[in-house]
Amino acid sequence: YSLDSVKQKVDFYKKQFGLSKDEFSKMIKKMPSLLSLSEENVTDTTEFYKQQFNLKDKEFAKMIKVFPSLLGFSIETVKQKAKIYYIIKREKCTVLVTQ
Repeated sequence: YSLDSVKQKVDFYKKQFGLSKDEFSKMIKKMPSLLSLSEENVTDTTEFYKQQFNLKDKEFAKMIKVFPSLLGFSIETVKQKAKIYYIIKREKCTVLVTQ
């Protein structure tokens, strides 16, 4: 990575998620591959999560500070995991209602 490309990524993440340099540094320590993700993919993934799970910007920013790996999942993987989550959630509700 060139110094310019790293600076560009830092600026992008700070702007996209309202991160401080310290917060971004902690995320990079957890997931160095954040530097290799394209801005387009990060933006698309972010929008998908926010729409799919009805999250506000600040809520999603809090999530990725703790779990930056969320940004590395493909949207297809997230869709599959979301389907499983909703099935489990629905089944638990059904079990609770019928008992």
